[in-house]
Amino acid sequence: MPHRDIHLDFNEAFAPQQAAGISESELEAATPNFIQVHRALQAMHEIGQVQFLHLPYLDEVLSGIERRAEELRGSFDNMVVLGIGGSGLGAKAVEEAIFGPIFAGGIPLPVKRLYVLDTLDPDYLSRLFAGLDLERSVFNVVSKSGNTVETMAQFMYLYELLKKRLGPERFRRHLIMTTDPQKGALRQIAREEDLECFDILPGVGGRFSVMSPVGLLPAAFLGVSIRELAEGAIRLIKRCKGEDIWTNPAAMLAMVTTLLAERHGRKNLVVFNYSERLNRCVEWFRQLWAESLGKRYDLEG
Repeated sequence: MPHRDIHLDFNEAFAPQQAAGISESELEAATPNFIQVHRALQAMHEIGQVQFLHLPYLDEVLSGIERRAEELRGSFDNMVVLGIGGSGLGAKAVEEAIFGPIFAGGIPLPVKRLYVLDTLDPDYLSRLFAGLDLERSVFNVVSKSGNTVETMAQFMYLYELLKKRLGPERFRRHLIMTTDPQKGALRQIAREEDLECFDILPGVGGRFSVMSPVGLLPAAFLGVSIRELAEGAIRLIKRCKGEDIWTNPAAMLAMVTTLLAERHGRKNLVVFNYSERLNRCVEWFRQLWAESLGKRYDLEG
């Protein structure tokens, strides 16, 4: 399928277009530092670290997700994801980018429905569960650690509800766990209750997990081609391997924002979104940015 590459327009970040913009000479002077960091990341990738970059290449995992999603589509109309932060944001970002907001007229809606529970609001949860046809719903409990407090609280409520409404044996076919392969409370419960599990690679953080079963199982359930998602991710990974900052969008974004912050006092990154389809992508980007860069220091330094 034809595709369009990501385009990064950074002209207004440079002088003389902006009086406080950076100069090309500043960019050139900082390039050796970028190359050093870039090569270190590539070396980590080659020895199996930075594992989220491996996800689009895991063909057996993709095939397994495709097969299971097709089976789920034959049995259920709704998938409900119980997950906080990266466990739900990526899945919603993919859904909304492809199908648009559900209230947007004229945009074909997916045949199946996806709900992401990223709240403990008892009013919202009780109304959702009361309105869902549990017989036609599958629940995907997602936690990287298997111990996320909010997700475990949601799960404990759901567990009792499903057992009561569907029976002590039949409820199992409505539950899927997506969690660490070995550790955590969710994995232990899955073993004890003989529940289906998908693995999250131990080296993949929740916010980077959209190309794992965390994001791909919901996408495939909705009818999205996860092969095309993986192909797009691979194209961008290859593009971002280059050391030429003018053709590497990740490098240019990192260089420009770093120079503006460190040398020109422009430390706030504001994201304006002009497409309703990308609202959730902005929320996901906000989490990626803040959790990746904002954990070294607190407000006291």
